[in-house]
Amino acid sequence: MKIAETLKEMGVDVSIPLFEKTVEWAEAINAALLRHLLAEDDYLISEALGLSSTGRDCFICYRKLCSTIIEKSIYPETAQGIYGLALLLERGILYQPPVAPALWRQLGLPLSALAAERLMLAFGASPSPEARLLEGVLCLLGQPLGVGQGNNPHLSVDPCLIDVGL
Repeated sequence: MKIAETLKEMGVDVSIPLFEKTVEWAEAINAALLRHLLAEDDYLISEALGLSSTGRDCFICYRKLCSTIIEKSIYPETAQGIYGLALLLERGILYQPPVAPALWRQLGLPLSALAAERLMLAFGASPSPEARLLEGVLCLLGQPLGVGQGNNPHLSVDPCLIDVGL
């Protein structure tokens, strides 16, 4: 309440920028926390991701893959990937046979110079274009309908993965 009163006294009618900045800070803190937990001891990562028993089991089964994904793609600038990773684990997507090997291939995929240039043009050089691409993959896979989210509700993650060659 004190923040609202202070803002009202300052003549601020809309506090959305303050909320957006708070969300940005929270995302950056979550990314830093995950990276710290990964470096120290990863047993609290499932708690930091807010996983249920299903998500925790998936994380434990694919601990090395999840740790590598966090190491290579989760930064304060790519914090939206945390949500994608959490949803991916929570829904047990990694249990589907083609998904985990596809993510391992994605982690080792060298980007073409043109793709890297376009990603740097859109997002900047830090973090790496590979991290930005992997963040996008996590966000895509975490969505309930994958590529079809919002446009083609009949699509699911499996056909989308096959279509994009993952």
